[in-house]
Amino acid sequence: MIPFYIFSHEKRFEEYEKDESRLFALQQEYEQIKNRLEDLCRRKVISEYTRCTIMDMSNKVLEHIAMKYNSAEEAEKYL
Repeated sequence: MIPFYIFSHEKRFEEYEKDESRLFALQQEYEQIKNRLEDLCRRKVISEYTRCTIMDMSNKVLEHIAMKYNSAEEAEKYL
């Protein structure tokens, strides 16, 4: 469901483009998601395949949404 969660940010991408502090907060949120997935994988709650699949799908969603915005595309590197 994480890739679908990204869609909840779609309406705010214009704000992220204009406000670096909001973009930074978004990047931090994605960093936390990434860290949680890595932790779940280390604890063998999810497999490496599942972790990679979630990250790949999330990146695809983020790429699609962020295409219109320059700075928002930077958030992509945090997944």
